[in-house]
Amino acid sequence: MGGAKGGAKVANAGVKDKEPIKTIEKTDVSAEEGVKKTSKSTWDSFLFTPVDISPLVYLRIIFGAIMLWEVYRHFNGRKQPTLERYYMLPQVHIQYNGFNWMPGPLPGMYMYHFFAVLGFLYCLLILGLWYRTVSILTFLGLFYWFCLDMFFWLNHLYFALMLNFILIFLPAGRNASLDVLIDPSLRLAKVPSWTTWLIKLTLAIPYIFGGISKIHMDWLRGEPMRTWAPEKGDALPDYVRNLLDGWYWTPYFFSWGGLIFDLFIVPLLLYQPTRAFASLNAAFFHLMNDKMFHIGIFPWLCLFSTPLFFEPETLRPVLNFEWIFARPQTTTNEMVESPKRRKIVKLLFCLWFGFHTIWPFRHHLYPGDVNWTEEAYLFSWQMKMRDKSGRADFTVIYKDTGEKLLVHNSDFLIAVQASRVSTRAEYILGYAHFLCKHYGKKRPVEVYVDSEVSYNARDYQPLVYSEVNLCEKSLSLFSTSVGDWIVPLTTPFESKRKETNARIEREGVAAIKKANPTDFVGQRVAQYVDKVLYFGTVSKHKPHAEGDRWVIQYDDGDREKLTRKFLARGLDLYSKKQHLDYKNPQAGDDEDTGDEEEAESEEAVVVEAETENEEETTVETETGSDDMAGEVAIEAQAENEEETEDEEDTGSGEKAGNSEEATCTPGNDGESQECRAD
Repeated sequence: MGGAKGGAKVANAGVKDKEPIKTIEKTDVSAEEGVKKTSKSTWDSFLFTPVDISPLVYLRIIFGAIMLWEVYRHFNGRKQPTLERYYMLPQVHIQYNGFNWMPGPLPGMYMYHFFAVLGFLYCLLILGLWYRTVSILTFLGLFYWFCLDMFFWLNHLYFALMLNFILIFLPAGRNASLDVLIDPSLRLAKVPSWTTWLIKLTLAIPYIFGGISKIHMDWLRGEPMRTWAPEKGDALPDYVRNLLDGWYWTPYFFSWGGLIFDLFIVPLLLYQPTRAFASLNAAFFHLMNDKMFHIGIFPWLCLFSTPLFFEPETLRPVLNFEWIFARPQTTTNEMVESPKRRKIVKLLFCLWFGFHTIWPFRHHLYPGDVNWTEEAYLFSWQMKMRDKSGRADFTVIYKDTGEKLLVHNSDFLIAVQASRVSTRAEYILGYAHFLCKHYGKKRPVEVYVDSEVSYNARDYQPLVYSEVNLCEKSLSLFSTSVGDWIVPLTTPFESKRKETNARIEREGVAAIKKANPTDFVGQRVAQYVDKVLYFGTVSKHKPHAEGDRWVIQYDDGDREKLTRKFLARGLDLYSKKQHLDYKNPQAGDDEDTGDEEEAESEEAVVVEAETENEEETTVETETGSDDMAGEVAIEAQAENEEETEDEEDTGSGEKAGNSEEATCTPGNDGESQECRAD
């Protein structure tokens, strides 16, 4: 009995011992399921909570209006419309790597017809008529426009392409649109929150990655803003310019201020307590960018997109269109997502932002500074990160006879194209391939380039190996061209050119600003071009929206307009070389020293020209490009200036390259040229 009882106790004890184990297992499973459920609930809440549709309608109208303005700007031009100058007149069109299958510019007047149709489609987008079809057609049209020519790469066109693409998937035509007026059953008041987050996070991409790209040693040291600030600052209001003018820390103010703004503006706009402060800073930043750099629609697109970071219902009072439709918008319809559709939305949401998170960083797979090599530079949001000036002289050699032909770039390229070919490796290669096809139609040829480029105030060095036949080279996503045909950057940042810039900007520009602009009329200046020294006289002063300009009449008959910075350099160089100026009365004292000393003086001109800092010959920075690039705006403004000054641009070449489209400097022999681009 005792043994049985004891055995029963043992058995019962065994059962009781197992029960807690089962309970623990159940508790663990329940906790794991709870975490999954909470995680799923949070994810669904983030993407599928019903919110007001107003931000979608606002984006449709604002984006359509700005793109309509951009299309209209391409019809502008005093001599010829921009679309004709960019896409119809040039002989050379370089397409993006991997998109060579895309058709080029349409022949004849069809380019006009294309832009007219695209503008009409953006009108329909604004009105919300046939929204889904129109959003697809505008995207396809913009994609074709974007792929027409890599020469005219613009960050703002890429950004517009991204926004146009997401509009295809947004129900932005389901409220305040002609579609709803025709069929009221289409009207929605609420949409899933993924629609507004898709807009906010897409708008955040240029800010965040633009800020990350600015974590670069040159940018942190104030370049290229140190080069740009003296002249571009003239476009700022007087009270701002007077505050920043002449201070050592001005380049750092622009550089570090831009870095901090890009990195933190998005969270500050999303966080309600800091929203008002962030909005004012965003407005100041974008308006200053437009005033200083004239970068087209990019600042305006970003500025008018700022309210999209607010809560969705904030825009409802702004978009109350009852007075248009003559009926109250009392609908409470919501867009309901099915479980299957939710899975698709989550997948596409992750793919979209996963791609745009990884793609801008691909340049880290290649060696060297991306702003020098420009491998994977495009689509990486490297905006306003470099100032380049240089030259590229191409030589064609016929293989069968060894005959050499020096190419005149002006025979094939317009000024904007020549500017980029002179400073960027990818454009050099694309242009070289064009020359290979052009000259190699009947006989096999080789193409070589002799190039020299200065990057962010460094001294000049070759960009491409001069002994490499570029007809045999190509770009690859999987291998680097550095060391193959692109010369690695070896010139140190601390250079004589930087010291010369700083001295001239501090002393020469400051003195010119304080003086009466007309006091410089009649003074002599000097410029080096292709290692040849030229003298000229300041013939007249011309006021300009971005600062004063002085017309220089050179002794060889050429004319050009100089800004303060380059006038200061011309005056500074003349003070050193005036003894070589035959028009200078004081030069006669040196000529009496005999034939031997005169010969030494002439030899000194050549020697000094070869050793003189190349910055003396560089030209005014073209700041419309890359970045957050803007050649259309620059040319439009230059044309307005040119309208009253055509008689000044009749010379055979420009010494400092202040042409209406780009900053290119033809050589004395007309065969080589130096160009400058940001």
